[in-house]
Amino acid sequence: MHLKLSEYLNALESRLRGATEHTHRPALQILLEGLAKELYPSSNVKALNDPKRTDAGAPDFVVILERESTLYETPPSLILGHAETKDLGIDLDRLRGRESEQQERYLKAFPNLLYTNYLDFILYREGHEEARATLARQQENSLHLVEPEAVLALLRHFLEYQGERISKANALTERRRFIPERSPVTQSPRRRKTRGEAGVLQLTTDAKPRLSLREFT
Repeated sequence: MHLKLSEYLNALESRLRGATEHTHRPALQILLEGLAKELYPSSNVKALNDPKRTDAGAPDFVVILERESTLYETPPSLILGHAETKDLGIDLDRLRGRESEQQERYLKAFPNLLYTNYLDFILYREGHEEARATLARQQENSLHLVEPEAVLALLRHFLEYQGERISKANALTERRRFIPERSPVTQSPRRRKTRGEAGVLQLTTDAKPRLSLREFT
């Protein structure tokens, strides 16, 4: 079994007694960030717990990818997906009341959404279920493995989502929209030296008639 999953299971099992939905969030956060680091080794990935509220609500986690800056630009942070957690033992297929209404909003608002009770995982894409897998079953104060490889594949698929990625070309286009155009530069009239009558030096331009210094004497 993958090391990150093994560490995650150990963290869950060590805190089964009296646990709530919030108890296991740190373990899930470490798991998501650890797997994301394997997928994006040159970038910084954060699974933020209790992120800023949106119009649709506030899922428990938002996974953000901060891409590496280049010489010419600092790419914007990208949202890879959102995750909503429920208590251990909660049937994710039978959410009711406020939780059911919440799920409807989330499915419409977030294109890459993960629902989990820490052991069961369901991945939704564009509002439709795409994959599900069960990591383990709880029996009293112990956990028994079911399909860890399927869960690993599901979580990687969740983190690899590219639907909200902005290409460099599009990002540059967006940046240019906010750069004011420069006013056209008026070219100065070309100046040249000529010799007028009696060899008197004249300073002339293409925009003005020639003036001889003799005219002012």
